[in-house]
Amino acid sequence: MTNHIEFTEEQLSDITPAVKCLLNKTKEKLKGTDKRQFMAHVVSLMGKGGQRKAEKELGWNRDTIRKGMKELQSGFVCIDNFSGRGRKPAEEKYPSLLGVFGTTPRKGVFQNFRVMRFSQDSDIR
Repeated sequence: MTNHIEFTEEQLSDITPAVKCLLNKTKEKLKGTDKRQFMAHVVSLMGKGGQRKAEKELGWNRDTIRKGMKELQSGFVCIDNFSGRGRKPAEEKYPSLLGVFGTTPRKGVFQNFRVMRFSQDSDIR
């Protein structure tokens, strides 16, 4: 018994709404390389013009499909740089601030800092 579904080129030539739903739900459950390779496999079964059809009919990104196709053909997996994303430290983004404020804060400098909260405005006055 196989653990995957095989589609023929004829089945994918006319994509029904049920098949669209199945393919998109399956794609959404996968992440990273598995997702790209699934998309590439489906597109390769579609035959010539499969990338354009997947983009138009399924809403898939052609760049992602191409990346998956390269992974399938080469056998190498592209590693995503998720750790390279996000907010950069202020010292890195604005190095001129170091001259204004002196050195960078050391870890643990504000460790004992406590925020005071007031229950009413009258407590502030």
